[in-house]
Amino acid sequence: AAENSYCSHRSGSAYGPPGTVSNAEIAGEIILALTLLISLTVPTDMAAIYIREYDWSMSKHRGSAIWSGPVPTGKGSMKFGLGGPEVPYNLTARVEEEKGTNPEQLIAAAHAGCFSMALTSDLEDAGIDGNSVTIKTEATATLEGKADGFWITEIHLVCRGTVPGMSESDFKTYAENAKKTCPVSKLYASATITLDAALI
Repeated sequence: AAENSYCSHRSGSAYGPPGTVSNAEIAGEIILALTLLISLTVPTDMAAIYIREYDWSMSKHRGSAIWSGPVPTGKGSMKFGLGGPEVPYNLTARVEEEKGTNPEQLIAAAHAGCFSMALTSDLEDAGIDGNSVTIKTEATATLEGKADGFWITEIHLVCRGTVPGMSESDFKTYAENAKKTCPVSKLYASATITLDAALI
């Protein structure tokens, strides 16, 4: 078995288990598609009204995985969402940095994506036109072996944003708030989450 006890996995920025897709899940996908269509076909301010009036109090997202064989030599695949992509993974990809795909990379991608959207939402709430905002985030998730098993001990976010008319200090303030409040940050509260944010 591999002996690496500490490694990081990066990403810039769910599959359903086999079986019947419920009507509620199909309806959720249709609603999201309609929301996107609205954003593309009506003025930005009206699209914002549609989105903000929709009840986002709860949504469910699926993922599935298959693993075959012993952990050191076996292999598996992970699938995301309704008809989403399927990616392979194995032990080597988890303990050797950046070789292949692994769950930690997906965690990093999820955090980067969630944080970027949360920051943009905060900026829009402050009256900034979302069409003028670009947020690019890279996340690095650290997997570390401890006495009681492996832990994701740290997630480091590097965020670069374009926000016309905003000062560097204000941008950092909004970014720090998004780091604390985005759902993925809350999920991984047991890890140390650090942030490097700056305007470009």
